[in-house]
Amino acid sequence: MLEEIRCGQCNKLLAKGRCNQLEIKCPRCRTISQIRTESPIPERLERQGNEHHERTG
Repeated sequence: MLEEIRCGQCNKLLAKGRCNQLEIKCPRCRTISQIRTESPIPERLERQGNEHHERTG
């Protein structure tokens, strides 16, 4: 599911998606927002890790 990225000043929806690092300027209020997130573990790798623990557990 895509996450909403909103302006921290006026709450305008700027984008939908996932990112590790983004700098975007709001067209409404001209505030520059910097978004940084931790890298999530891809779902496929997370499932593989759980399957490994179940087999060895």
